Amino acid sequence: MEMDAQIGRNLARLRGELSQQDLAGRMRERGWKWSQATVWSIEKGERPLRLAEARAVADIVLKPLDLLLWTDGASEIMARQQAVKRASDEVTEAMDRLAHAQMELAIAADAHSEEMSDRWKDIVRDWLRRNGATFDEEARMLARESEAVEQVRMGMTQEELRAEQERSREGLEFVTEFERSR
Repeated sequence: MEMDAQIGRNLARLRGELSQQDLAGRMRERGWKWSQATVWSIEKGERPLRLAEARAVADIVLKPLDLLLWTDGASEIMARQQAVKRASDEVTEAMDRLAHAQMELAIAADAHSEEMSDRWKDIVRDWLRRNGATFDEEARMLARESEAVEQVRMGMTQEELRAEQERSREGLEFVTEFERSR
């Protein structure tokens, strides 16, 4: 009985956002006579999950079959690990957005440097430094290439594209000069 309850708790966790009704519907599509009440009974440990049903459920939720047998502790560790991975992915995406925004700031500052007071130039340099703006040559090339692809996609002419690439190169030179001055 405890094993059925454990499998039921794991089923509830593994189905995630998939509702009991949706899971039952997908099981019916595979030939099982399941209803929402069937899923509820299994999740509460009141009805055992047959091995053949478990294989179908694992296939539906795209998880390995053995996850249905995990203990609560192992399940919690897995859930925490997945939360850490999601958070890590979000940080990576945020860092990518930050690097792109910093690149755009550097390019804009370089393009308008003659209009900027020394105070504003110092503010821009401080902002880039405070937020860890470091770009190696490979990152610069990737940024130029991705911007070029985006501009072509937006329908820029070759001449407009070359002019934009020149502005980008000048912006990158500003960043390089900034990095040397640190």
